[in-house]
Amino acid sequence: MSAVETEIDDEKKSAQIVDYLQGPRKKRKNYILTAFGKNFDQDVASSVHAWVKKNFQNLAVAHPRNVRELTRMFSRQINLLILDDHFCEPERLLEEIKPLKAKKQQQATPVLFFTDDVKSLIHSYHKILLPYQESDNYVAYRSMPMVQVYSRIQAAANIHQMRRSRRFEINIPVRYFHLSNNQHMQASIVEMSVHGGAIHSTDDLIFKPNDQLKIHLPVKGYLPPGQGEFFRLPAKVRRVMMGGNKAAVSWEHLSESQHITLTKFVLEYINGQIMRMNG
Repeated sequence: MSAVETEIDDEKKSAQIVDYLQGPRKKRKNYILTAFGKNFDQDVASSVHAWVKKNFQNLAVAHPRNVRELTRMFSRQINLLILDDHFCEPERLLEEIKPLKAKKQQQATPVLFFTDDVKSLIHSYHKILLPYQESDNYVAYRSMPMVQVYSRIQAAANIHQMRRSRRFEINIPVRYFHLSNNQHMQASIVEMSVHGGAIHSTDDLIFKPNDQLKIHLPVKGYLPPGQGEFFRLPAKVRRVMMGGNKAAVSWEHLSESQHITLTKFVLEYINGQIMRMNG
């Protein structure tokens, strides 16, 4: 090969690299996952697959065949998970999707369960995934016309912009460190979810947006003794109420294990409140 030909080839390669670098970046795909077990009604499954593919052409659609394939896809951007509640043993299935719900995402990942045993599904969901119920729903598919099934799928897809988790009314006295004031102060957590809450200052502090707080949440009696008496929650003020001494906060910089611990606390606290009310 002559020196001229070599120089031309090098110029072509350089031009291709420049075109690649200057070209538009490939957008990350957003997915709808449909996961139906072997014993699920195949006519219903086929109808759902066809309807989803036709009506969500801007989204990629995938059909994991088993739990391993399903959980491997949790690293992708999932707009909706349509799930047979007997895709595997029901309570194991809920435990398997808990990490997906616990991921710190800007938006919720709604799950639409297809079930023929609503009572059992609700009982298991309450025990394992209660804090996430605002974004999830179910379809009693054996007693529902397909047009209503499709409507339920559409509604689940549209719920994508909702709050990521349910916020519960509570009343927990806490001590917190206010980074701007550089001092410890007293307050009460009056609303709480696994992604944020509302704090009411008992020291009559006027909060400001973006205030940084380190909340010492008492967890004794709700979490195993090895967890200690307090769980430290870094928080950021997102919105200040009219009175100034109450603010909506988000939990910040939690690891996955901390997020799971917080989820366990919320479940135990709310279940304890329900038991006391029913007792």
